[in-house]
Amino acid sequence: MSVNLKATFLTENEIRKSEVLSNYGTAKAIATDFSLLLGVDDGTYHSVCGEYGTIGEWWIMPDTNDIGHSCLPYVDASGSLETYGADYRCNGARPVLHYSDVKPYLSLPRLTGINKDILEVEFGEYPQSVVKAELNDELEDNFNYFNPMKKTGRTWTYDCNGAADNDISFAPAVFEEYEYQGEKYIRVLNEYVFDDVVFSNGENAVENSIYWIKVEPIKWLVDEKQGLLISKKILFSNIQFLKTGFVYTGDFDETDIKKFMDKHFIPEITSGLNFQVSQKKVSEKPARKTNPYGFKLDEVTEEDEINGYVESGIAVFLHGPSSEGKSARVKQIDPTCEV
Repeated sequence: MSVNLKATFLTENEIRKSEVLSNYGTAKAIATDFSLLLGVDDGTYHSVCGEYGTIGEWWIMPDTNDIGHSCLPYVDASGSLETYGADYRCNGARPVLHYSDVKPYLSLPRLTGINKDILEVEFGEYPQSVVKAELNDELEDNFNYFNPMKKTGRTWTYDCNGAADNDISFAPAVFEEYEYQGEKYIRVLNEYVFDDVVFSNGENAVENSIYWIKVEPIKWLVDEKQGLLISKKILFSNIQFLKTGFVYTGDFDETDIKKFMDKHFIPEITSGLNFQVSQKKVSEKPARKTNPYGFKLDEVTEEDEINGYVESGIAVFLHGPSSEGKSARVKQIDPTCEV
């Protein structure tokens, strides 16, 4: 069974009302290493509610005041609301799902997050973190020289246009997924990140280098009051909100970034999951078996059975009518027993 989900973005009003972001104390968001490598605009390596990473900029949902405009709102690296051209590729995406749509498919209803006031769940997968340098070299050596890397058959779609190509429409290309020692990775060339950017592993980026990105569960912040799941981090970048020259009509479904999420992002983050929901009928009880363990009781005598229990230190209960000598038979085998 497939799952039908629709991704969206937070509105300014939802940001203001969100107790989750209030408990964070900021609307700033850490960018995944993958979104950094795709060219997301970034700030400094900083802490967000106890977790360190490079801060990124992310789009929010336009409101009615933005209809007819080609400049749309986003949250900058300081956590403030700004506007920029909708064809800009370097703002990232922090997708939002409706909690009620996802809740039936969660293995756990919710997991305790960073503190008692912030809850998070894991749902879906996405390429996120650069591996440590030693493992990066190991994966690259296996890819190029030693053992052919096993492809999983999954791919992750991105826009192959450069971060500065605002006047060129979306052109899909894919990263292939590889498996190595039970984990999954993609291989990415760093074309956009400068050496002053710090990845989540604490290492500085090196321009024009190959990086292996681990595919990991996506963590979502649970906004129970608003019924939303907010992606904890900025997951991707280099996707235009609208093509160059287009203005926002008020229909988010017709934007380029929403079409990307519907066509590529949602199917890909859920493609590795099993959405079979348990349908157990608790009212139906299995038929009782006369001998459910398959013992061949006719091959041993009652005395042999009792001896076996006594020698093993197991208490014995003999079933049957009274006055047929059950206690006496046990006493004969074990005079010290208590009846």
